[in-house]
Amino acid sequence: MGTNAAIPPAYAAPQPVQPKSRKKFWIILILSILLAIFLLIVGCVGAIFLGVSKALKSSQVYKMSIDRAQASPCAVSKLGTPITGGTPQGSINESNGSGTTDMTVSVSGPQANGKLHTLASRDNNVWTLTTVTLNVNGTDYDLPADPAPCAQ
Repeated sequence: MGTNAAIPPAYAAPQPVQPKSRKKFWIILILSILLAIFLLIVGCVGAIFLGVSKALKSSQVYKMSIDRAQASPCAVSKLGTPITGGTPQGSINESNGSGTTDMTVSVSGPQANGKLHTLASRDNNVWTLTTVTLNVNGTDYDLPADPAPCAQ
């Protein structure tokens, strides 16, 4: 009888995953998940900030405040021209044609940078700037509706 049938080569049994490799895998997986969650939170916060900032910057009160600063001899003497508005912070509350605004806007000119703080009220859908104050280097200057020199 002597059939020498070919014996299939021996296959090596798969090696079990080493505990160190498993630990490394789980650490990388957990860190990746935490990074993804962190990036998601940062993205959401950034989107909210940009949305609020855009809404404030497109508001009528923002435009009126910047116009007031640009027309003010006081603001022009402190900041120079042109005066440009930056990112606003604050709040606008409106309901049924009335409302209030408390907003601070960074402003800049060729001579200096400052902050423009505006309080405004809305009645019958008409905004009125109650107080506009320019702060440059820690000093506040009132910017009245009638252009006037600087008054602290």
